[in-house]
Amino acid sequence: MKKRVTKVDFLKSSIMGDIQAGIYHPGDDLPSIRELCERYKMSKQTVSLALADLNKNGILDVSHGRSTRIIGKSKAKKIELIYSSKTSIESQEFWREFYFGIKDELNGRHNYDLELIQIGTEAERLSTERLTSPLTCGAILCGSNYYDSMWKYIHQRNIPLVKVYDIKSNLPQNQAQVTSNFHEAMTEIVRKFIIGGRKQIAFMGISLKESRYFIDHEKYECFVKVLDENGIIFDPTYHLTVPSIDIEKSYEPFLAMLRSGRQPDAVFLSSDLLAPGIYRAAFESGLTIPQDLAVAGCDDLAIGRLLVPSLTTINQRRYEMGRCALRQLMKMIEGNTTTSHEIIPAQLINRESSPSPRPIPWNIRNAKVKSTSNV
Repeated sequence: MKKRVTKVDFLKSSIMGDIQAGIYHPGDDLPSIRELCERYKMSKQTVSLALADLNKNGILDVSHGRSTRIIGKSKAKKIELIYSSKTSIESQEFWREFYFGIKDELNGRHNYDLELIQIGTEAERLSTERLTSPLTCGAILCGSNYYDSMWKYIHQRNIPLVKVYDIKSNLPQNQAQVTSNFHEAMTEIVRKFIIGGRKQIAFMGISLKESRYFIDHEKYECFVKVLDENGIIFDPTYHLTVPSIDIEKSYEPFLAMLRSGRQPDAVFLSSDLLAPGIYRAAFESGLTIPQDLAVAGCDDLAIGRLLVPSLTTINQRRYEMGRCALRQLMKMIEGNTTTSHEIIPAQLINRESSPSPRPIPWNIRNAKVKSTSNV
């Protein structure tokens, strides 16, 4: 049930918004209660309760007989968002949707601050000096490419932790995770492939040896399972691997496969970023997408929408996953320490790179049908 926003909550949010917008500055006196009543059209009791709460959270200094003053720093509890990349999270297309979801879910919880901790190198991953704030009450970990190197420290801190996106089995009691369920979306893709006459189906992703806890392993196992459920036994020689998810990494291994004579008629990619290399290798080999080669990806990134033909892909609903992660963390902070694994169903985005369930010949696609009696 959605929490009802009271007049006190609304006024607290309004005053906080004015502070963040620079209308009020640290050290400034807040207008009198009477002036606030007139400005916000609130009763004296409502204004007094809102100021008392903001005083308790260390945002205002409310003293009897003196003006109410804006305090420079909030004493709010900290939630760490630990993010591994040399690129800022708002500039990183994949992770920023998680970030916006986390921020929006935290909005209105004025007694908590979100602290972004960006880790860009292996040395930083192994360092724990940045993660020592006594005000920290919980953390959200984006991905798991540095999970093992930080495991001992995370465990010693004994604070609630939510892992987002990647999968780790046997989590301790004070840890939870939010991941995607690809099964339904992958089933739709496989059935589109089969209806389009495709049976030699390849998979490309990170090497399983390099992705012990990476979600690529989950994608691969799910895809092979879905193929089996639909009557196709996956040929391991059609499992192509790349050292990392990079726009240039897919071209050479796929071109080598095509030149070896092992030509798949469909390929599923663990990330949309691998698609340009596939398209280039297919073009150089004289193949047309999707007529000769059906292609589908994962993550619903902008690059897939801009390719010609546009890329069929899986949307993991990353914004919703971010909101869910914050809700999970708040439950644990507030005393519910039960380990939880929340799964968000992914969604298929149909585009031009995969065969239509009912192929329509190009020469009659735009023709007007006058009669269907003899069809």
